[in-house]
Amino acid sequence: MRCFPDIDVITARAREVKTSFPDSELEVAYLSTNEKGKWLEDLRKSLMDDGWRNIVTSHDLELDSEGIEVGMVIDMDIARQAAVFIGNGWSSFTSTINYRRLVDGKDPLSTRLW
Repeated sequence: MRCFPDIDVITARAREVKTSFPDSELEVAYLSTNEKGKWLEDLRKSLMDDGWRNIVTSHDLELDSEGIEVGMVIDMDIARQAAVFIGNGWSSFTSTINYRRLVDGKDPLSTRLW
């Protein structure tokens, strides 16, 4: 069971967020996910077809043995520093990132939910 919406919903939401930040030149999307295989490749293709210049996922990171042990923390830090973050409102991962972004002084409108 997945905790995220269908590919077309994700693509539409990413487009909506991208157009709401016209001055930020959002071109790269980072997908923090443990999903693998066809679904992830289909999502990557959908986002690229929709105008994103580059799509990077958790699986694209080249981590050493120590990095692998703290991979989720690395994902969280990338999300914390992102220009815009879109997360699942029912996720403790998302709530932690949202908290950190607010503490860091990020614009609350730069954190979105599905």
